[in-house]
Amino acid sequence: MTNPKNYSLVLSFAVILTLIVIVLGAYTRLTDSGLGCPDWPGCYAQLGVPENVSTDEFQRPIVKHKAWNEMIHRNVAGTLGFVVLLILFMTVKGRNALKQSIGLTLLLLATVIFMLLLCLRLIKVGGVMSTLAKILLVVLVYQVSLGIMNVMLGLPIAVATLHTLFAALLLLLLLTTLAITHRIIKS
Repeated sequence: MTNPKNYSLVLSFAVILTLIVIVLGAYTRLTDSGLGCPDWPGCYAQLGVPENVSTDEFQRPIVKHKAWNEMIHRNVAGTLGFVVLLILFMTVKGRNALKQSIGLTLLLLATVIFMLLLCLRLIKVGGVMSTLAKILLVVLVYQVSLGIMNVMLGLPIAVATLHTLFAALLLLLLLTTLAITHRIIKS
């Protein structure tokens, strides 16, 4: 059984981490570091930022500070991904302690219905928290996919804009889930 107070702590951490990822993403964009690492998931075919790269293999030389900006953003975002998976696990584990009314679920469903349809088969549990956890997971998958597309396609403005939109949506969903959890704790 998931303790609502522990759940609230994890959600609070996820909200803070999401804000950090958004700020790092903005910083990466504003410093023109979005292509600091031209491949994914590594950087110039390395796990970290390499000292030197061969211009024969890659079309652009490494600019270390841009590569570091990009890799820090990716690593913090990856950590957020694991935290969202933990939230999903905690939600499934504690579905009875975290049940809520259907009103918020309907509002969220109207907002992200096309994503929810893709994840309804992930977990067969009921309640608002379960639905929110599923939506969080799908938003996260879309967010990661858009981040990868940003790098692979050379930062097209439409993809970069969607990437920012999904970051805001992820933050909204985390804040909503946190607010519901605080209401559960108080009741």
